[in-house]
Amino acid sequence: MTPESWTIDAETQIKVSNLGQVMVGRGKPTWGWKNKDGYMCVPRNGKTYYVHRLVLRNFKPNPKPWLFSICDHRNRIRDDNHYIC
Repeated sequence: MTPESWTIDAETQIKVSNLGQVMVGRGKPTWGWKNKDGYMCVPRNGKTYYVHRLVLRNFKPNPKPWLFSICDHRNRIRDDNHYIC
């Protein structure tokens, strides 16, 4: 089992864990809410962010964002936001 680690997203100030949990402000850890397409989301400052994109952006930085812009779930489960190297 992968140990949980947390980081703060520089753009949104949302705390993100490698296991797919998020904390907005001083709130408790949450998985977010599921949108109509099955992806987990979290609101912040009037915007909605996909949890899987926050996890990927913070635990696997993209050296070429102009070239690699797609974030996909390898196991095809849209609400599984774990990052496993």
